[in-house]
Amino acid sequence: MFPCQSRRLGVVSVVGRTAAAGLLVAIAASQSTHLADVHAAQPAGSLTPLPKPVLGNVNGDPSSGAPRGGGNDECASATQVAGSPVTLLQNANNATTGTAGQGNAACLAFGTRNINNDEWFIWNANATGVAVLRSCGGGTMDTKAAVWDGAACPPTSIVACNDDSCSTQSEMSFVVFAGNAYLIQLGVFPGATPGSATWTLTGPATPEGADSCAGGTLISGDSGTVA
Repeated sequence: MFPCQSRRLGVVSVVGRTAAAGLLVAIAASQSTHLADVHAAQPAGSLTPLPKPVLGNVNGDPSSGAPRGGGNDECASATQVAGSPVTLLQNANNATTGTAGQGNAACLAFGTRNINNDEWFIWNANATGVAVLRSCGGGTMDTKAAVWDGAACPPTSIVACNDDSCSTQSEMSFVVFAGNAYLIQLGVFPGATPGSATWTLTGPATPEGADSCAGGTLISGDSGTVA
């Protein structure tokens, strides 16, 4: 039997013990689970260094089955927002990484398609046109985000996705239709340290008065002036 240590620390703990026939077994306890990964036995003195741990990725593996956070940590319990502009407050420290919204090709950046420590919001577009979602200047965390068409969870139709647009913060523009629901997935780049960020969601200009046929101004009479 070999000893096994399991500690929730921000570093990888390595335990070694010489076994029979001069073999050495290394056990690494990851920061995100209490499970141990047993590396293949190697001759003593020739142990291959363990992979560098991914920081800021606690419960970050969508397939790990780790407990999920609360609140809007799932797309099924997204926080409802309305109007324009809207301020979205992100706290990735309290969020984990689920399976919804992961692995989409539109989110490929620096070799990964995932969005870690994600939180969810749902917004009904205030008008038809171009909306902008940005975290630029809203913090120092390495943000990554996606916008999805509709309120279905898990989402399947992606509208936009961005990792780095302004340094390590994100910004994206996307076409929306008045009244349509959009799921907004805010997270961090996989491997980045979680933190907080302030996002601004700005919808299209809202038509007023006779700017649309539905709001046409009623006029009558044979002559006159209207404004």
